[in-house]
Amino acid sequence: MLASSLSASIHHIKVDKTLDEIPVILIVRVGKAGKTQIVDLKKFAVTENVLFLYPKKEFIGDFNLRWVENRLKGELERNACGEISGQRNISAEIISRIKFDVPNKNIQDQIAELTSIAAKVKCVLVRIIEELHKIQQRIVFEELDVKSFDENPIESIFHIEGGNSGLTEELIYYNLPCNEAEKVEIFTGATLKENKMGTISRLAQPNGRRLKIFQGAAILVVRKGLAGKMFYVDKEEFTTNDDVYALIPKNIWRSKINLKWFIHEYQNLFYNFVTSKIDNATFSKEYANRQTVKIPNIHFQNIFARKIDSFKSILATQNDIEKDIDDLLAYTIV
Repeated sequence: MLASSLSASIHHIKVDKTLDEIPVILIVRVGKAGKTQIVDLKKFAVTENVLFLYPKKEFIGDFNLRWVENRLKGELERNACGEISGQRNISAEIISRIKFDVPNKNIQDQIAELTSIAAKVKCVLVRIIEELHKIQQRIVFEELDVKSFDENPIESIFHIEGGNSGLTEELIYYNLPCNEAEKVEIFTGATLKENKMGTISRLAQPNGRRLKIFQGAAILVVRKGLAGKMFYVDKEEFTTNDDVYALIPKNIWRSKINLKWFIHEYQNLFYNFVTSKIDNATFSKEYANRQTVKIPNIHFQNIFARKIDSFKSILATQNDIEKDIDDLLAYTIV
């Protein structure tokens, strides 16, 4: 049996509208295209940004929708159109062309039950990790005297430098490094998980200007979109496009601040250094420079940063486990 036995339809639902074909799988159409959710309510309201997926009348009873949702997750995200870092979209026409083998209903029910168990396991993992992190934080604060903070304006701690305007993919293509000595790694704020953009020759001239190269460890701050998001970069030298600002510690602060600790402590604050949170938010360098932050002794920062690294390592392991569970349920068992 193939996916052609399923029907995807777009509806503009009002609060008093009832669907006879419930439960249904809601599929996000634009933005986080391909994300799904099962709805089993007699009446509900949605925006025009979703599609409904449910069996045709002649196939009602042949499908466990929780199995269908789990089986389709990867297919829907892979078939969405548009840049990963931008507004992706998926249509009913694209979904209706997706084909996959369907096991008998008993196997679907067993896999759906395992999927539910896996979801509970994931929640428990998240809860355990969050509680461990809270305990670690309390232990660190109890072990160290952190009452004496130095409060300083951000502009006295960091140089906030813009990246290279005109550092496009085309420019990179025509200015690839000829050898290791020419190579400079490029960072961008385009995505959350992977913000590398390859390498470029240090001789390149974006917009006819000398390539701006930064030295040493730094913090990158996204300027537009997810404005204020911070990334840690630990490179002897690197360059960036103009999607980000580079926060470079001033010489007097290089031995007095741990950048990983700073990101953890002040990420939420930096999200507020924007011109607007409506439409496209833009990080305000001028506003950020005027704000003050409290910096404890470097000994405390370093210990806390090590705890942060441990926490991220556990999170990475958790994410790998979750992916393995999803892959097993989606493919191996079938």
